[in-house]
Amino acid sequence: MAKAGYWVGFVPLNELLLEDNEKVKELKTLYKKEGEYAGILGPIEYAIAQTYLNNRKLKDKEVVKALKNIKSNYLQEMSYFREPIEQEIMLASSIALRKRKITKREYRLAISYVLWAIDNRSYLPSSRAYLDWLLNFFGLMNKKEKQALEKSYDDFGKKHGMEKEVIEEMKLNFSEHETDSQEEELTIKESEKFSGTGEEEQISKVLQLKIFLNEIKPQIWRRFLVKDSISFQKLHDIIQTVMGWQNYHLFEFRIGNETITCEEEGHNMAEASFKQLFKSPEFMKMLAQQDLNKGSGMLDMNKVNKILKDTEKNKLSAKFDTSSKIGELLQSEGQEFNYNYDFGDNWEHTLILEKIVTENNGQKIPACLEGARACPPEDCGGGHGYQEFLKAISDKNHPEHEEMLGWIGGSFDQEKFDLGKINKLLSKVR
Repeated sequence: MAKAGYWVGFVPLNELLLEDNEKVKELKTLYKKEGEYAGILGPIEYAIAQTYLNNRKLKDKEVVKALKNIKSNYLQEMSYFREPIEQEIMLASSIALRKRKITKREYRLAISYVLWAIDNRSYLPSSRAYLDWLLNFFGLMNKKEKQALEKSYDDFGKKHGMEKEVIEEMKLNFSEHETDSQEEELTIKESEKFSGTGEEEQISKVLQLKIFLNEIKPQIWRRFLVKDSISFQKLHDIIQTVMGWQNYHLFEFRIGNETITCEEEGHNMAEASFKQLFKSPEFMKMLAQQDLNKGSGMLDMNKVNKILKDTEKNKLSAKFDTSSKIGELLQSEGQEFNYNYDFGDNWEHTLILEKIVTENNGQKIPACLEGARACPPEDCGGGHGYQEFLKAISDKNHPEHEEMLGWIGGSFDQEKFDLGKINKLLSKVR
């Protein structure tokens, strides 16, 4: 386990990795090139094994998470990486790359290869199938552990009717056993697919966005950076953090003709139904036909429920949802789109895609660059309610002065903007 000061001497990978060349750009996988790239694959996997040796609670899924984070952020300083497994891999990579230079693409493919190796053992019932195999591969298991591992392979193989030869192959490095030409071709294609390279590996671009609250003067705004590979759910999480909202309510993005609405689970179901109904022309027509304000009629709940079901069917057929990558819809500098939060208070935000860059010069992503003024309190009644709230707390003679101050906790500074605090919170939003 790493101790304080352990990273002294660490050289950031952006100072060691070479730029990609035309020959390397044609490389799609390191499968069948393990010997050639042993100088980087070996140290990465040995670092994983050593971390597991020190923390036997580590699971394969945690290694996958760490590797994916490294693959996306390998050019960052060591301080960016918070998990011991990430730090060990980064240190091992730095030491290895000082001995043998490779390109950025080759390094990403090395990380992809290890991810693929983990996936190759995901069919086994253990949550540490890859880690246990890796420990055994490097000779770091004691005799009792080794026997238990091999017995688990034998039991699994017998249970699923595997031949003895296949069971023995499970105990070896995946790339060591013999394959016929058809299996070889399938394996290569699978490794390319898992690497996420295909014909041309997609590298995340960095988007510089500006967001501001509509109908509020003076303007409440933020300028921040995100990767185009994140989902709309993640963009929502980032917006909540940079603005200062508390994530109590539903949200929606509107981009051109596309509408992306969050899932209702974990949110206010009444709010979700309210929003769906008031977006339905059929429901609005129903309201117009009945003078509900005078109590002259009751809503036909069978019709209301039918409207809700029809709305749900339309949502299921939508092309984009909160899991979609933002880069699928945000592609042009100057592009504007909307974000609506809390369908009761109806906080409408406008976002502008100001700039698209392919390099971030070591900047931690996501990051807030600048902004102005505090976020309104949750549930204060929208734009109009916020203005009334400000009047009440600033005027000692206002009839609701004491009540509003008590509600907000004693004080509220509408001009406060804490950039450092926002970026500290963003470091937890990955």
